[in-house]
Amino acid sequence: MRAFLTPRMLGAHLLALVLVTVALLLAAWQFAAWDARRDAEARDLSRIEPLAITEALGPDDPFLGDLVGQPVVLEGRWLDDATVLVSGRESEGREGFWVVTPLQEDATGSALPVVRGWTADESDVPPAPTGEAEMVAYLQPPRAGSSPTPTPPTTSCPSCAPPTSSSASRSTSTARTRWSRRPRPTPSPR
Repeated sequence: MRAFLTPRMLGAHLLALVLVTVALLLAAWQFAAWDARRDAEARDLSRIEPLAITEALGPDDPFLGDLVGQPVVLEGRWLDDATVLVSGRESEGREGFWVVTPLQEDATGSALPVVRGWTADESDVPPAPTGEAEMVAYLQPPRAGSSPTPTPPTTSCPSCAPPTSSSASRSTSTARTRWSRRPRPTPSPR
């Protein structure tokens, strides 16, 4: 025991204490960086003014990570004759279908598939909407290893009655949408 308390060993003890202190400080810094990243990813984007889709993302633009959750306004005309059902989708533990109707965007002419809701029975699909539509969407990246398919939020409406949420896909990105009955915000001068 006495060998550990010699002046030569006290230097080694001091070095060990310094190294442990440095390791603890680096661990605290790493935790703070992780926490800041998590907070940035979870920021509340629902209070941000939505942009026109053409301001946020062009038809052939790559999807950038800082666009995740960006609210955008989609305006267009329903292509009611192009409604499709996407099988293999669950809602509340039941197997069913997404009801998808394209929306042809006024600004670019692009057709964006919009998930109008979910149904358990493919024979019980309400008629597709017709005419003009405007909605607020939240941009989301496509799922890894798949084509750009809509991915609705886990709280998607359980029936196809007036939907409370839906999805749209654009080029290489996906937009989660929420129906909005409020008037379109006036853009602020830049």
